[in-house]
Amino acid sequence: MALRNSLIVLFLACCFMAVNLVTKMKLNYRITIVTFVLLMILLNVEYYKYIGPAMWTATFIYVMLAMNQTDKKMLAVFSATICGLGIFTWIRNEHFTLSTTYYVAQFVLFAMLFFISSLVFNMQAKKNTRIREQIKQLTLISEVSKNFLLINSQNLNDKVTTLLEQIAKHFGADRSYLFLLTEDTKTIRYANEWCNGCISPTIDIVREIPISAFPLWMNQLCNGKEVHIPDIEKLAAEAEPEKELLIKQGIKSLLSMPVIWNGKTYGFLGLVAVKNLRHWNDDNRKILGVLANTLSDTLLKIAAENEIHRMAYYDDLTGLPNRRLLMSKLKEEILMAQKSNKLIGIVIFDIDSFKDINDVKGHDSGDELLKQVARRLSENIKKCDMLSRFGGDEFLLLITNINQPNDIITSAEQIMKSFEQPLVIKGQEFFVTISAGIALYPNDGEEPYTLIKNADLAMYSSKRQGKNQYTLCSPALKEDLLLKTKLKNGLYRAQQKGELQLYYQPQICISTKKIIGVEALLRWNHPQMGMVMPGLFIPLAEQTGLINSIGEWVLRTACSQCAAWNKLGMPAMRMAVNLSLMQFQNPELVDTIQKILRETELDPRHLELEITESIASKNTENTVRVLNELKRLGTTVSIDDFGVEYSSLNRLKRMPIDRIKIDMQFIHSISQSDKDDAIVKIIVALGKSLGLNVIAEGVETQMQLDFLTSHLCDEVQGFYFYKPMPAHEVEKILFDQQAMK
Repeated sequence: MALRNSLIVLFLACCFMAVNLVTKMKLNYRITIVTFVLLMILLNVEYYKYIGPAMWTATFIYVMLAMNQTDKKMLAVFSATICGLGIFTWIRNEHFTLSTTYYVAQFVLFAMLFFISSLVFNMQAKKNTRIREQIKQLTLISEVSKNFLLINSQNLNDKVTTLLEQIAKHFGADRSYLFLLTEDTKTIRYANEWCNGCISPTIDIVREIPISAFPLWMNQLCNGKEVHIPDIEKLAAEAEPEKELLIKQGIKSLLSMPVIWNGKTYGFLGLVAVKNLRHWNDDNRKILGVLANTLSDTLLKIAAENEIHRMAYYDDLTGLPNRRLLMSKLKEEILMAQKSNKLIGIVIFDIDSFKDINDVKGHDSGDELLKQVARRLSENIKKCDMLSRFGGDEFLLLITNINQPNDIITSAEQIMKSFEQPLVIKGQEFFVTISAGIALYPNDGEEPYTLIKNADLAMYSSKRQGKNQYTLCSPALKEDLLLKTKLKNGLYRAQQKGELQLYYQPQICISTKKIIGVEALLRWNHPQMGMVMPGLFIPLAEQTGLINSIGEWVLRTACSQCAAWNKLGMPAMRMAVNLSLMQFQNPELVDTIQKILRETELDPRHLELEITESIASKNTENTVRVLNELKRLGTTVSIDDFGVEYSSLNRLKRMPIDRIKIDMQFIHSISQSDKDDAIVKIIVALGKSLGLNVIAEGVETQMQLDFLTSHLCDEVQGFYFYKPMPAHEVEKILFDQQAMK
């Protein structure tokens, strides 16, 4: 018997050791219960006469198991076994003489323990359920936070849709959604939606809703309060508009949580039950609130990134892409065009006379004009093309997928025509014109900067031709640009290298046919290009600001040459020197001329300063003041190119001038145009009547000379007598003229 009992104990020990090897807690627990049940039955059958009534002590084991487990089925099996064995012992009662009271007391005790253990069981079950729910909630928040770590503008939609799916499944909703308020807070936009299974989406139907459609809810949401409706049908009468709207969408229950940042509501995140009524408890609402806050942080982060992107790549005033974004886009399009063999067009638009509008009407009106021009341009381009504000009043249009050059011409013409209608700024109509330049890839360049440079070149060509037109870039324009670039670079060193020279063209008195003066004419003896005429490089000198130093050199050289001739005993004559607009506007002009006269020891009476009629027409008061100061130095003054610009008799009367020079275009047309003949006669007569000498330039024929002689013109200058010459050739002619006396 001892051996058998020992073997039984050893077997039971092995069984319990085997049970402990099971890692799954629930399975381990069930095997343990079954083992105890079998053990109690075995012990009761085998050792009934020794331990029969003692089997009731198993109730304490029951209580211990109940405190730590929540498996109702196994505990029911355990309880039924204990009760069955107790009843079996009571009925059999062979070896024990126990009263009925004992067994009743045992059953009462078991019932009490069963009741207590049931309470413990239920409390533990609720606790475990709550813990599991909290773990699920924390897991959801963790997953959402992790999902939003790498969110950006490109994947925002996908990430938000994933969030909606996660919260709908977690909270048992049929549909989840995100509404966002527009900037004016008057409308809500259906931004994202997720639907479960066969639930029909409503985002394509609803889209945008004015907040006035459900004032009660919007008032709650905008004040940071949630909207929870377990049963739509039980809504109060004041929420009738909301109720009607939700019933149309088949909604039975709803929970909406405001998306708030710094006290301001940007939208709301919500759950919807369509199939059955759904009540969301406080924990559900708190977690949804946490997720709404996480979403608001994310949306604000995206908004901040978008604002940084907008500031970096878009123009603040017009909202158009800026230079940086367009250059990036142009590079991409060039790479694509290399594969597809398509043309790319660049069109630069520049507002004509924008500075005048800005100066007259002020910068506010100028800004409004720029915005309206941007709007007008945007309305007349394709969606696939990109319009950019390139800087100042320049706009650049990138046109892609061009099959033939005529396509871009058609687009340019349409845009130019659209500006035939006026723009209204502050209630006033403005008729604005634009000048445009067009360059095509790959004809006009294969690099972005080359294309833009050539389009800009074509645009300035449109400006020179009278504005309000477009010009296609051409080989001739590009060659002209290369030439000017080469000249501009060489001009910086030309003065230092001694490449600039003065030629002199004699001026002849008609009555005596003698030389009475010379005009100093600037020439540039370029080492590669030979003699460059002033009409080509003087504008470049003005653009680069070199005209002041070059002009001073011309004055000094001409005065020195005239003084040298006088010292050689040549007959006294004047030296005519042209002043450019920039020179004339230089406040140090009078002091510079006075200094040069003093240094060269030239009598001021021998220096004549020529200004063009266009200079005389600008800022008359200042012009008269400067001319009077020059006259006080003792110099004489003449107006060059007279008759070409707007000639004002009042201005001519006020100016202290000594001579007017008739422009050569009228002289060349003598005896060919009655109008030009009449103009020359009038100019000569006008000069005579005002006591001014009149000189005609560009005289090349005997017929022209005879005409001028017959109408009493004082002096002439032109190829008929002498071409411009170096100083030594003029000097020889002067010596010969003096010898003939």
